[in-house]
Amino acid sequence: MESDAARTTAGSSDRYHSEITLRVNGKPHTITVDHRSVLLDVLREDLDLTGAKKGCDHGQCGACTVLVDGRRANSCLLPAVALDGGDITTVEGLGGDGRSSIRSSAPSWTGTPSSAGTARRGSSAVPSARSPRPPPVIPPT
Repeated sequence: MESDAARTTAGSSDRYHSEITLRVNGKPHTITVDHRSVLLDVLREDLDLTGAKKGCDHGQCGACTVLVDGRRANSCLLPAVALDGGDITTVEGLGGDGRSSIRSSAPSWTGTPSSAGTARRGSSAVPSARSPRPPPVIPPT
């Protein structure tokens, strides 16, 4: 017979983890996530999508911005388990060829095209389905 400690340990992984399905950049992903994980960590650590950056971790800087069901959202604030069945678009998914025209238009002096500033500007340049105002105009370089 199994001891109470063994049952608690074995059951704790099921109690604190859930299997969720996310459609990320048009592709379905079924993964098991810790209930404490935020969407940003799932995207970066589990799905290897590093376009959304961890900046302030308070939702103020916008480096973690993604589209969730067509609306802009700070992925550092969203519990991943609450988004089961959601449609997520990251900066990697904005271009049809795997490389967004918004990302590739970044000036060369900014560093890599997927720098935090580019992710923030790129996601903000895509109109949200229910956006109350038009997206900002990014001047050409």
